[in-house]
Amino acid sequence: MFGANSRDYQLQSNNMVVTIFDINKYALIPHQTHSMLSKREGEMITSSITSMLKDSYCMDEKTLKYMTRFYTMDEFGKLIFARNQHGRCGYPLCNKHLNTPNIDINSCGSMISYCNGLHYDCTNFVMTQLHEMPIYRRTGIHLINRYDLTKVNEENQLFQLKLFEEILQEKTMEYDLDTMTDELTKFGLKL
Repeated sequence: MFGANSRDYQLQSNNMVVTIFDINKYALIPHQTHSMLSKREGEMITSSITSMLKDSYCMDEKTLKYMTRFYTMDEFGKLIFARNQHGRCGYPLCNKHLNTPNIDINSCGSMISYCNGLHYDCTNFVMTQLHEMPIYRRTGIHLINRYDLTKVNEENQLFQLKLFEEILQEKTMEYDLDTMTDELTKFGLKL
């Protein structure tokens, strides 16, 4: 159903970590001959990525950001559901299996699970940023030779997203700087 490439990936995946290289090799390479995808080709790409991530996880934040470029909110919901069916936290960056999951009921009435409340929030934050335009209408977004993270971020602001963890880190750093400034001021020092 997902094509030979995703099956090859499943057979070769010993480390259970998905990278940008894996997404390119197993999901995108078969679709490099043209800049516009058919609806079926778009479905094949997201199905292949979902197949890779249903029992594994994204290696890092860059991989998560990269793979979300190919998803709509509905398709991302299918990824979460597939991960849950394989006993995984719904957040694709999480490597944990669900023992005592935090459960939420989504808008369709399906139960979705996360290992903790933070990953629930992280997933929802990602989902609110996903574009409604299906992948087959996103001209050239699947072309590997065009992938350069800096260039993609500049050219495709529409498909760029920020992670909840990045927002928390920024707020923590702001708080730390404010706290440090206050502490220095108490001692009559200036930053």
